[in-house]
Amino acid sequence: MKYGKLSVQVCAATLCLGLIAGCGGERLYPVEGTVTLEDGKPMPSGMVSFEMQVGDRFVMARGEIAEDGTYQLSSKNPNDGALPGKYRVLVAPPVPFSAAPPPGTPPRIDIDPSYQAYDTSGLTFEVKEEKNSFPIKVARPGKKPR
Repeated sequence: MKYGKLSVQVCAATLCLGLIAGCGGERLYPVEGTVTLEDGKPMPSGMVSFEMQVGDRFVMARGEIAEDGTYQLSSKNPNDGALPGKYRVLVAPPVPFSAAPPPGTPPRIDIDPSYQAYDTSGLTFEVKEEKNSFPIKVARPGKKPR
């Protein structure tokens, strides 16, 4: 019987911690955009990641870059958006395959490595309490404007 009470107490404590952390009540807003290279062509694959600090925790939203360069951010569920606030942003190309990529895989595009870290990308956006659209332009290695 004690084991049963302990399980209920652990479940209740876990639920309370989740509510305190803000997992359920915060509203997400749609975020989309297009990632293009310096020549205007879409980046055909990769990932966009948004990060902001709220108190002592970090909040993140991510989106895969589609073949046409578009992305939509996801926080908890696919394409559900992001919390409002100011974000640092990074763009990462897909991880290279150790063998030949599967047929139909878009070509890997190398971008300047500085875009692959929040501290060096130079990309920041503010998600507002509305539909948000953030175009992102990236450069190839060695061509990032200073």
